[in-house]
Parts: sequence; structure tokens; C-alpha cells
Amino acid sequence: MFRNPNSNADAMRTILDRQRAAALAEAPWDASQRIELLEHAADLLVNHEQVFVAVLEADFGAHLAQIRQRVSTDSVASVTARRSSVRPDRRSAA
Repeated sequence: MFRNPNSNADAMRTILDRQRAAALAEAPWDASQRIELLEHAADLLVNHEQVFVAVLEADFGAHLAQIRQRVSTDSVASVTARRSSVRPDRRSAA
């Protein structure tokens, strides 16, 4: 059976166009909403680190020690960056 090589690209473009339209239809998030989302993302990284390790190991088959080190390093870097990016005394909330 012949498959159109553009069908996957067309389907992806349709999905992305719908997502863009939905995002543009809503008002932008304010600073407190963005901070809340960043805090939630940081909590997910910290609280579910073992899940990320298991998924990465299953996907890439790398050595467990290397994956754990990488996830830990990336998690700490992400959480630290998030915390240092939100300084109410140094940034305007607008």
C-alpha cells in the first residue's frame, strides 16, 4: 500500500495550527500564573525523578548510573534556574 509521505506532515501541521489558534484565542497568562506553572513543573521534576529515569532507560537503553546522573543534574539545573528567575524584588511582575 502506498502512503503519502506528506500525510504525517499534514496531520502534524493541522494539529499545530489548532494549538496555535487555541493559544491565541486566550489572554496571555499573568506573572503569577506563569510562576505557578513553573513551580509545578519544578515539583514534577523533583517528585518524579525515578519515573523519568525509568522511561529514559527504557527508551535509550543507556547505563542506569549515567541516566541517573544526567537526570539529577538536569533536574537540579532546571529547578535552580526556575528559582533564580523569579525574584520579585528584582523584576517587575508585569
